[in-house]
Amino acid sequence: MSIYVFGYGALLNLKIIKELDKPKKICPVIVQGLKRSLNVNGAKQLVLGVKDVKTAVCNGILLKVSPTELAKLQEREKLYTMKTLEKSRLDFAYGKCVALTSADQIICFYPQARYVLTKKEVPIKYKASAYMRQCLAGAHAIGDDFFQDFLKTTNI
Repeated sequence: MSIYVFGYGALLNLKIIKELDKPKKICPVIVQGLKRSLNVNGAKQLVLGVKDVKTAVCNGILLKVSPTELAKLQEREKLYTMKTLEKSRLDFAYGKCVALTSADQIICFYPQARYVLTKKEVPIKYKASAYMRQCLAGAHAIGDDFFQDFLKTTNI
């Protein structure tokens, strides 16, 4: 069994992720029924979160992680809860790069409800944060199609 993490925000920029052994092969994917928004009240800044929305799509990357790396990510992502994503929700729109088995597990970090802000609570000044610049740089490094999809599928 392999463990994969679906990265949809800061995990897109592997240069800044200290919890993962380098280098990592990434697999860009689209997840059906997942909506990404800049609406999670982080310790010092607003960060991205996801929620299940039947009509939405969200692109991101699959990262194969070890149990140790997953534990480090779980410690890092204290505002989030780990949930399993069904493999049937994945769309390898950017080209297949992982042959998943039935035993493989895909983990996604969903924000805990107490940290999610409403549209009225989201301050405009955070939309150009260093965090978002890091996410955008990571998305851009993956490729232009991926970057354009990131912009289209992110509620900022």
